[in-house]
Parts: sequence; C-alpha cells; structure tokens
Amino acid sequence: MFVINLDMNKLCSTTGWQKNCGLNCLSHFLFSKLESGELQQKFSQDPVYNDLLKLFQQYYDLPTVPTWDEVEKQLSSYPVPVDREAILAPVLRQYLGMVLTENKAALWDTVVSVSLSDHWLSNQVSDVARPLYKSNQAWFDKLKLEYDQKLQNISSPEIKEEEAQLARSQLLKGGMLDKDITPQKIKENVIFTRKNNLQDTLLESAKSHWMEEGAEQYASHMANLNNAEMVSSGELCLLTDKLKIDLEVYTPDSIKSAKENEALAQEKHGTQYVSEKGHDWLLRVYNKGEHWEYQASTELQAKVHNRFYPKSFDETFFENDALSGKFKIYGGRVTPDVATKIKEAVLKDFVEPPLKKRRKSTSDLNQPLYSQYKKGAKKSYFKALEDKAHAVMGKLVDDLEFGEYKQEIDPAERQVIFEFYFNALQSELSKKSSKEINGERVEAIVKEIQYGELADFKQQAVNCKKTMYDFLKEKEQSLSQSANKKPKPH
Repeated sequence: MFVINLDMNKLCSTTGWQKNCGLNCLSHFLFSKLESGELQQKFSQDPVYNDLLKLFQQYYDLPTVPTWDEVEKQLSSYPVPVDREAILAPVLRQYLGMVLTENKAALWDTVVSVSLSDHWLSNQVSDVARPLYKSNQAWFDKLKLEYDQKLQNISSPEIKEEEAQLARSQLLKGGMLDKDITPQKIKENVIFTRKNNLQDTLLESAKSHWMEEGAEQYASHMANLNNAEMVSSGELCLLTDKLKIDLEVYTPDSIKSAKENEALAQEKHGTQYVSEKGHDWLLRVYNKGEHWEYQASTELQAKVHNRFYPKSFDETFFENDALSGKFKIYGGRVTPDVATKIKEAVLKDFVEPPLKKRRKSTSDLNQPLYSQYKKGAKKSYFKALEDKAHAVMGKLVDDLEFGEYKQEIDPAERQVIFEFYFNALQSELSKKSSKEINGERVEAIVKEIQYGELADFKQQAVNCKKTMYDFLKEKEQSLSQSANKKPKPH
C-alpha cells in the first residue's frame, strides 16, 4: 500500500522573492519553533544558533547581539508571514554562504567535479550547477579550453603496444569475444581511456583551485540575496543539518514514482531527498521545480498561513497592510529600495523597545488588546490563560480582516464579532484573583476562536449572542433543572 509522509493539506505557500522560496520554508519553520518557545529552550546557548544571531546583528547593524526571545518578539510584531520572510531571508542567505564554505570538500565530490566534466563534454551545465558556473565562469571556461586543446592531442598519436594490450583486456572483461575485437574497437577503447585519464588529471589540479578560491567565490555568490539564485535540495540539506534539523524533500516526480513502484514507496515514502541524521526536528518541503512549499504541523496552521498568499492579487489586497504586509515583496510590487526599507524597519524595532504587541490591529478596532490590561493575578495559570487569549485574538483580528476583504462580512459585523469575543474573554481575565477566573470557560472560548470559521463566529456573536461554551452550559443547566423538577400531585 502506498504511503506518503507528506500531507498536501498541510502545505504552506512561500513567496518567490529573489528565488528564495527554499530558505523561506526554513524561515517559517524556525519562526514556528520561536513562537512555541522550543528554539529558545533547546538552542539558546548553542554556538551554531548563536552564530546565526550574530549574523542577524551584523546584517541589520544592531547595537548588540539580540537574544532569540527578542527576535521572536520582533518577528511576531509582523502578523503577515510574508514580512517575516523578508526579514529572515538575507540573514539565512548569508548563513548559507558560511555553511557552503565549511562543506567545500563535500560540494566538490557531489556537484563541482561532475559539473566540470559535464561542461567539458557538452559545453553545458545543469540547472542546479548554473550558480556554480556564474560565480566561477572564467575558471570553468579556462578549463574547458584546456580540455579541448588536450583532447585534440590525445586523438591523433599512434596507439602504443601497452595501450592496445590494456584495451584488449578491458574489452574481454566487458564480455566481448576475442574474435570480435577489431583494430577499430581497440582504438575507440584507447581514446576512451585517454579521455578519462585527461579528465582525472584536470580534475586533480582543478580541485586545488576550488578548495583555495572557487568555493569562496561560489559561497559569496549564493550568500547574496540580490543574485536571486534558487537553493538546491543538497544545499538546503547542508543548512538544515547545520541547524540540527532533519530534512525530507518531495517532488511531483518522486511521489509519482513511488505510486507506480510499491517497493520504492515502502523504501522512500515519496521522498526525493532525505537527510536522516537523528535530529529532533524535521522539516518537510515540496519542491515543484520552480517553487518550494513546506508542511505545517496542522491543517489549521496551513489554512491561516495561506490566507496571506492568494492565487491572484488586486489593488484592495495591497492597500491593506494587514493582508499584504509592510514590505510587499511579491505580486510585482517589489521596489528597488525594499532592502533598505527592511533594514531601517528592523533597526527601528530593536532600537525603540519594548516590542509590546504580538499582533497588529487596524486603527478602527479601538478596543485595547490584552497586553494593555495585564494586571491582577500573576499566578502561572492566569498568565498561561492570558497568553492564550492574547494570541488567539490576534488570529481573530486576521480572520475578520480577511473576511471583510473577501466581502463575507461588513465593517459593522467585524466590529460586533471582535467586541463579542474580546468582552467574553475580558470578563474572566479582568477578575482580580485567579481563583475567581473560570479557566474552563477561557479555554473553551480560546478553542472556539482557534478552530472556528468566520461563519461560526458570526452565528455565535450576531445571531446567538452567546459563546458556544455559554450556550452549552445554559442548555445543560436547563436539562438538569427539568430532570430535577418534582412531578405535581394529581
């Protein structure tokens, strides 16, 4: 039975800005680990992750190296995931450059030597090797010219006796009968062997250049976001492995092949590329050839995320920053100075603390968010409820704004729904003591918002005027009272 480990219903979109979609998948993955607190808990003292923080500081000219908690707060202040891509993209690009330099020997074995041979034989390089050629074009072309010149020399000299004997021996080992070995067959084999020896000789000298200069040029080229080079599966694997993350890469062809071959399906489960180093975290990505997507933990997360990546755009979408984000790095709206704008915004975020709001709301939603009335009981359970309520209200704001954009609700309904759930949560969280708070009710309302649809919110807030928890509790009490009523004597 065919089993694929990739869940298409959980796939999350990314932008293609500067062909950085592969690293954008990693950006969203890292942010999810920051948002949950897992990254801070697991890697706050890890040298690898500290190096990434130092790069963040250097790229954005921050006065000090930030902590991961500070980065999480800064990224969370941008509710549109596209903006978070814009912020992390150049930093991850530069970090990729460092990782590529560290792995120059592995790159030689897997990519560079093969690409040089392909170039000599066909005067072409594969799509994956194009960035390699661009960053080292003079070197590639020089070696190609040297190969062609020496190839002419090895095709003309007479065949030596020892070459002929070796050719005969190789042909016999290959299964050819002695009677079928002609002078022409021997010559072809000798030329073939000479070509292989020539390639080996050139590759040996070329490797020295790669290790000393070529790798640095390639890493520098890939580290520059403005060069707009797509990251390969192998390169993404090197980066995720450095960050202690296992990687599974799926493609349409790898999934198709697995569906057609049960043995392959059992072995690879639809993957094209797998990095299984035993890390605790796993990133699953889907490479459609020209674009990358990644798998979220749940369908709900994917659904919320993908609202900000519509299949078509219009003016209304881009006029609303709550939908299209601040930096507008997609939909043909990228401006030449966008990198400068991003840098200025991030620097301002860190220089003008504190970053209080985890979510942004539009100006006409005048109710204060929960960070503005955090007072009263300070016990851990209260704090946990408060944080859940605050986070889920950010999700509700996004839902309502998107619903209005799609004309599923009008501004008045949006305000009614927001105030309804805000007041329902505030009625508990504003109590002076944690003992007075109905935690069960808060948890229920949080789940109602987290897993609900716009139609559900409208039903409860506009029509029913009760949260689902309150409605069910009233119904339960009514049934209980009816059951406890004593029958009247006749």
